Amino acid sequence: MTSITIDTLKFARRLRDAGVSERQAEAEACALAELFAEQRDDLVTRESLRAELEPVRTDLHPIKWILALMVLVNVVPALKALFG
Repeated sequence: MTSITIDTLKFARRLRDAGVSERQAEAEACALAELFAEQRDDLVTRESLRAELEPVRTDLHPIKWILALMVLVNVVPALKALFG
């Protein structure tokens, strides 16, 4: 499982340096950390995306060959007529 960590202290300090009150900065940092914790199961990783898209890539393989064959069947006679 992928984990996203957030440095709440650094985040709160950055907010305070920008003029946010200390109480509000700490509350926002905690809220953001909770949001990440709640939503981490819905995040997509590269590995999970690859696993989901692999069947699609496999399904497209024959279509590539059919398309190449169709182009070849139409281009070769055109080239023969042009240069023949």
